[in-house]
Amino acid sequence: MKLQELLCEKEITIDLFNKKLQGNLLKIKQYYNWGITLSGDFLINNNELTSLEGMPDNVIGTVNCSYNKLTDLKGCSLSIGKSFICKHNLIDNLLYTPKYIRGDFDLSDNKITQLKDIHKSLHTVKGKIILSNNPISAHISDLVKIDGLQEVVYTGNNKKAEEAFEILNKYLVKTESYNWLGEQLNTDIEQELISKGLEEFI
Repeated sequence: MKLQELLCEKEITIDLFNKKLQGNLLKIKQYYNWGITLSGDFLINNNELTSLEGMPDNVIGTVNCSYNKLTDLKGCSLSIGKSFICKHNLIDNLLYTPKYIRGDFDLSDNKITQLKDIHKSLHTVKGKIILSNNPISAHISDLVKIDGLQEVVYTGNNKKAEEAFEILNKYLVKTESYNWLGEQLNTDIEQELISKGLEEFI
């Protein structure tokens, strides 16, 4: 079925909020038969999930996997049409992410320490990345390579990280031109971080 035909169909949402699923989604995937593409939202928050294996490849709506026990996002959807909400988990790395998120990406209240090479898995975010209350202490400059990213929101106990993200946000307005600005943009960010004594965040 073509994507346009799917969008014209009735929106189907999978709402598994607080269903005590535990473990992962593979054991219930066949029962709900959500297929490769889901036309609505995919709500799996509050379930003690430790894995996202078994998610639909594409979700046209919002995905909410908050308040679980995830340590990474392996198995998550490739494309999410609205926001991806992953707050209040145990995520300590972003080796696995969707490729496209056409809304906000909320990772607040996790265990993320650095964001080096995030652009290699996460190509596009058409909104904000929210990283509040993560113990980030290094490597944020690769965020500027994510297409469409409007802002990075960070609040927490780390004042140096807050300052580093303020600097990064000044450059995000230029990311639409990243293809031709290229490494010069990264160099500008790096130089400003160094000048403020924040070189660990490069």
